[in-house]
Amino acid sequence: MKKPSSKIRDEIAKLQERLKVAETKEAERLGEAGLRFEKRALLPGAMIELARRLRGTTALRLAAGSSPKDETRQGW
Repeated sequence: MKKPSSKIRDEIAKLQERLKVAETKEAERLGEAGLRFEKRALLPGAMIELARRLRGTTALRLAAGSSPKDETRQGW
């Protein structure tokens, strides 16, 4: 029992559309994974920079004569 060529073409078109959707989803998944990896790679450097800034701020306050006990945690 042979299928008519028009049905075969329709099936091919449907399969191609499904493949296109699957490829798009896979590309989005890989892109999201890439962003997560990039964030993880940047996070340690950002934490180090934040620690440097906080240490520098504390050092400036201590040099100006205020003690860490005098500081409040407003805005945190």
